[in-house]
Amino acid sequence: MVITSFVAYWKQSVKQYEKFATFLRNEICSNNLADFGLRKGLDHLGEVREKFLSITERFATFQARCLNAHVDFPLLQRLALPITVGSAKYLASRSTTPA
Repeated sequence: MVITSFVAYWKQSVKQYEKFATFLRNEICSNNLADFGLRKGLDHLGEVREKFLSITERFATFQARCLNAHVDFPLLQRLALPITVGSAKYLASRSTTPA
């Protein structure tokens, strides 16, 4: 079973598929290799492979950086505590709205 997870378009597209709910597969689709400064033909297949490999690596690195979110959990815990100023007690900030 193959499910498309993410597709980024410009002149070509970078697609990311989830396969078997375990693997992510990145692929590049291009109808015009000249957009990459490359030539067609089996003689140039190595150059195409190297160029596309570097593009998919940059895409995966960028995506990993964007999705790698670290949260300061002790700060969130302190924000969840009520605040007392003088004799007044203020409710904590909520991360969710009550149902």
